[in-house]
Amino acid sequence: MELNGEREEDNYSEGDEEDQESEPCPCLFCKSEQSSAAATLDHCREEHLVDLPRIATQLHYDHYSCIKLINYIRKQGARPSLFSPLPQRPYPWDDDSFLQPTLEQDPLLLVDWESETEQASNTGNTLSQ
Repeated sequence: MELNGEREEDNYSEGDEEDQESEPCPCLFCKSEQSSAAATLDHCREEHLVDLPRIATQLHYDHYSCIKLINYIRKQGARPSLFSPLPQRPYPWDDDSFLQPTLEQDPLLLVDWESETEQASNTGNTLSQ
């Protein structure tokens, strides 16, 4: 169905994307909850000194690898110290079992990791391994 020259499905998907961006999101490392996935990533960077987009960039991670990392942290209760420095390969979160969501409807799993890692690489921040 068209509405003002746009298909209804297009409007629906845009609304869904906006809802996902403003969905409350629990921190990976503490009990705080932020207003969105982006705010949670900022919180992790500022409060726990864990910059997930930068880590994903350094490790050349795709979307699925980021999902495994997030689910690993949530499931195992990983502490921020795990990432300073990064453990040796193989990383404990590289197992495909971590593709299964730990937190139902986790907003961090819906993040556009390609965009996040591109932005992190443009800032010039790198991790030392």
